[in-house]
Amino acid sequence: MALFANVSIDLTKFKELLQANPNHSAFTKHANGRMYVNITIWENDEVDKFGNNVSLQVNSKKEQRDAEGKHYVGNGKKSGSAPQQAAAPVQVPVTTSTELPF
Repeated sequence: MALFANVSIDLTKFKELLQANPNHSAFTKHANGRMYVNITIWENDEVDKFGNNVSLQVNSKKEQRDAEGKHYVGNGKKSGSAPQQAAAPVQVPVTTSTELPF
């Protein structure tokens, strides 16, 4: 099932995290010169006091998670619903008779 959510990301937290640890494993500078950040998004079991049920945190590389700690960068609300399954195709009976009704 797909999850659709409207989220808010605190960009100040990214800036602070990069200033404190410019080599944080969640950030990657690619050959194209652009900077990317890996984020984990999950649906919470309970809704918080603001109605949010989705959380976001930077995703450190596995071997560095304990050292770098958890850094929450946003939250949001699930919206809409999963796309509906397509209806089963209608089966049209095929006749093999060569006789035409006219």
